[in-house]
Amino acid sequence: PPSSSIPTPSQVSALLRTRRSRFPKNYTGLTVPRAALDAALSAARWAPSHHLTQPWRFVVFSGDKKDRLGTFLAEEYRRSSGSSFSQAKYDKKLSNISKTSHVVAIVCSYKGKPHVSEEVAATAIAVHNMQLALYAQGYAGYWSSAAVYDEGRMEEEGDGWKVVNPLSTREVLGLEEEEGGRGEVCLGWFFVGDTGGERGGEGRRKDVHEYVRWV
Repeated sequence: PPSSSIPTPSQVSALLRTRRSRFPKNYTGLTVPRAALDAALSAARWAPSHHLTQPWRFVVFSGDKKDRLGTFLAEEYRRSSGSSFSQAKYDKKLSNISKTSHVVAIVCSYKGKPHVSEEVAATAIAVHNMQLALYAQGYAGYWSSAAVYDEGRMEEEGDGWKVVNPLSTREVLGLEEEEGGRGEVCLGWFFVGDTGGERGGEGRRKDVHEYVRWV
């Protein structure tokens, strides 16, 4: 029989099926307890990785540093948007930060590793672990890709999997870079917040038969 410390299949299924993306605009602005965030960050380390490389790195912003990061992301949007700039979108970015408890920079380290795709995939699984851990405690996490892509440099240097950050983002996070473009790269920003117990509505997914082919 399964150990009493291991969730039952129905409990695991319920957690996966009921988790919903909750956007920062839906957050209450209340602070998520440090213990809850620590539990989520600890859950991340149990993600699988090829040869146990554990490529995920996280930088946590709170308080004034979180607010300064929000201003940076809004200004990066202004800089990169050009003629398509929207004041409403700029203001929304600042509002989202004010409602968010913490922002966790999602960093992938693939220094000296040949298979970038495996390191990116492992980091994404670690983030999903964080999201599930927060949801189980009544909180939420949202993955944003603001100020992650330097489109011009990606056209020159990207290989389909490799993410090329704006230099300003790399400077804010103090990311390391090796010769040949390997090193550390920011994959996004994880906005952690309190939702006042609101879990979200019923999810919509394709039927399993639509994406599975048995041979």
